[in-house]
Amino acid sequence: MLINELKLVQLFCETDDFTHVYEQKPAAQLLPATLNSKHSSNKPHLSLSEMMTLEILYHLSGHQCFEYFYRHEVLQGALKSYFPHAGSPDLLFALPASGHACRIVLR
Repeated sequence: MLINELKLVQLFCETDDFTHVYEQKPAAQLLPATLNSKHSSNKPHLSLSEMMTLEILYHLSGHQCFEYFYRHEVLQGALKSYFPHAGSPDLLFALPASGHACRIVLR
């Protein structure tokens, strides 16, 4: 996968700006996260901005399978240096520390 570093940084910055606004708007409507939640020990290694950036890159990459993309491009390939804290794909979309999940549907 050929990555233009400038475009990748620009995509991440725009996604990060969006997530900051997104996390502030619904904060009053969310249920509080409990400390004894069964998911509290399964915190993802990536921020919400990083997860969303990877989701967008996956859709732009042309790959048919997200797990293949994640394992071969993020954990072992060209994106490895940009996402050094990327962990298991099983924990990638666990609930973020803020207590809510974000799902992107691109059509």
